Amino acid sequence: MFHSKATVMNILSVISHYAFYCLMRAGGALLLSGVLAPAQAQLPTQIGPGQLLSQGAVHYSWGDYDKAARYLYQYVDAAPNHTAARKLLAAGILRTGEGLAQAVDVLTALPEDVWRTDGQYRALLATALLAVGDDIAGLDQLRRLGAEFETPIDTWLTLQRPDKTSTETSTETLAQDRTSADESVTVVDLGPELIKNRIIGVFRLLSQQRYAAAVVAVDELLDDDRRSPLYNHLAGIVHAENNYPELAQGFWQDALRLGKPPLLSTMLGLARLATYYGEQKRAGELLARALLQAPQQIEIILAQAQYWIETGATERAETLLANTWRTAGQRESIVKLIELEIQQGKYTSALTHAEELKAGYPDWSESWLNLGLALLLNGQLGSAWQQFQELTQRQPESAQPWYLMATVSMRAQDYVTALQELEQAISIESDYLPARLVRAEIFLLGQAYERALAEAHAVQNIAGNLGTGFKMEGDIHVAQGNFPAAVDAYAQAYSRSPSMQTALLLNHAQLLAGNHEDAISTLRNWLSIASDASSVRLQLAIQLEQSGQLDDAIQEYKRTLQLEPDNMIVLNNLAWLLRDSAPQQALELAEHALALGTERPEVLDTMGWLLVNSGQQ
Repeated sequence: MFHSKATVMNILSVISHYAFYCLMRAGGALLLSGVLAPAQAQLPTQIGPGQLLSQGAVHYSWGDYDKAARYLYQYVDAAPNHTAARKLLAAGILRTGEGLAQAVDVLTALPEDVWRTDGQYRALLATALLAVGDDIAGLDQLRRLGAEFETPIDTWLTLQRPDKTSTETSTETLAQDRTSADESVTVVDLGPELIKNRIIGVFRLLSQQRYAAAVVAVDELLDDDRRSPLYNHLAGIVHAENNYPELAQGFWQDALRLGKPPLLSTMLGLARLATYYGEQKRAGELLARALLQAPQQIEIILAQAQYWIETGATERAETLLANTWRTAGQRESIVKLIELEIQQGKYTSALTHAEELKAGYPDWSESWLNLGLALLLNGQLGSAWQQFQELTQRQPESAQPWYLMATVSMRAQDYVTALQELEQAISIESDYLPARLVRAEIFLLGQAYERALAEAHAVQNIAGNLGTGFKMEGDIHVAQGNFPAAVDAYAQAYSRSPSMQTALLLNHAQLLAGNHEDAISTLRNWLSIASDASSVRLQLAIQLEQSGQLDDAIQEYKRTLQLEPDNMIVLNNLAWLLRDSAPQQALELAEHALALGTERPEVLDTMGWLLVNSGQQ
């Protein structure tokens, strides 16, 4: 029987609707195959978008992913902003196992603003990134999903044809669609392997600091597949964040061995652990290997640059970052370069590169931020303030621009304006800690101690697990001369956020409060954490000497000398303590101190005493 094109289209419309009905009610490919087979035989060259979407969904449900992708490619061309269709298309590509990079392209073709709140979309993107070997970006996306979504991501995709009045589909394309398929709705199971809820769940537990539960969850994944590089790497993350670096290292080494090629994230994790253990050579080897595997991967480039910075090869870091910016235009590299130049006091170079960044990425907020900071450090306060003011327009829901404007006002010693700008920042984000800390600092400078304390207490309420608010409270009590209260506050800060700075602040407050033995114990405690902290060890030696514990002081001076063999204070003080028990060694130490080119009175005094004591009048 001969059918006109219009008749064929009407027949196809009915068949398409019945196919969807079968899919929704029975979910059976057998029944559907009997429905759509005649449609395939009579499929005209030109069909409407509604049928393209229908056919794509049905073929996906059949498991014919290649044909599903072909239909969906055509549909997405007609309705480029239909996110559900893009999700199904990406899933189909991933299922075929071929042309995986196209899945990433399909999903990233839309601006992030369109799909930022769509957990299913982002989960598919993470899976696509993992599939093409970009495990750093893929795992980062899964981690953020775990932190942002409190419940599992739905694996069922709801498909609905955009309404004909929708701006998502062109009028011209819709005019060709003579079916009523835009009313069709169906659901398709994308499958747990594409959504990765179990991995997201591990990251959700980590974001909630439920480490024991995270360990159980990742162990269940490993029970399913002990040879999975991804699961072993995830186990390493769990144990690293639970502060078990030895366990993390073991799992990451297994992941490194199993990965073909190894996960970049694993090499980065092992490099960080090697740095933690002081194995700089091993860290360098891992980073070099990662950079060889992915020379354009910005996270690897930044890690390599940071390694060179930490090992003193700052020029190599600068060269790598500058070359990456010039050859690949990777904006993160020049941001890191600007940061490095600021750390080194190269403010003019930082300004030059910040201007390049702004010229290359004029609509990127980070460009305005970095240029503003560079202008501020170069003393161009008015221009810096204007950059940050522009940021308030670009980021109206962010407190940071107002906080930065306040830092400029503080530099100009305009504290009244700074307080107004900080008030604006806090009105936008009441828990924005930098603004509250700076406001407390201004109150402290103005000796408004009660208001400063109120601000410090607000910080403690916002971030009670951090030591920041307690440190600020300690500073305020020291300014008031209330040293016992300062000791209590600094002790709280140190227990929450142990650091060398906090240890020294607590030690100083304990000395001011007359608690000399407690002060010495604080220094010993920090040295049990960081034994190579030479400045702390020197303070310990000095305080032991002052408290009359001379034998212990001598031992600490000797340990400090091993860390800093040319430290004039250590050489001089140790020489003085050894003047009677080891006069020859004392004289050699004093000569070493004098040879450093200093003529400080205490060094000359020690040398003179030792010469007289040895009979050299």
